[in-house]
Amino acid sequence: NLDALGAGDLSLIEKEGKFRRVSASSRMKRYMKKASQATGVEFSTAPIAWTESASSVALRHGFQAMSIAGMDGSKPAFFAQGDDVLENVDPDTLYRNSDFVMELLKNI
Repeated sequence: NLDALGAGDLSLIEKEGKFRRVSASSRMKRYMKKASQATGVEFSTAPIAWTESASSVALRHGFQAMSIAGMDGSKPAFFAQGDDVLENVDPDTLYRNSDFVMELLKNI
C-alpha cells in the first residue's frame, strides 16, 4: 500500500488498523532496510491507528503486506486536506521515493 510518496518523510507504517491493530512482519522490515542501503534513502516508522487500509486487511488475514507513506506528523502528507493538490507534489521527493519502491520490489 503506497500513499503520499510525493511529500513528507518516507515511512514504513509499523502498526495500522482502526479496530484491530496489526504490524508489518520482520521480513517486510528487512526488505525496507535492504532498499534503504541500496538507494541511500532513509526511512522511519510510524503508526496509523485511525483508519483501515488494504494492507491492514491483508495482514489480518495472514498475508504478507505493508504500507509505505510520506508522513507529515501523524498522518500522510496533505491527506484529505484542501491543499491535497498536484501542485504540492515535490518531483524530487517523488522520484527518490519511487526509486526506493522499485529497489524494494527487486528485493521481494
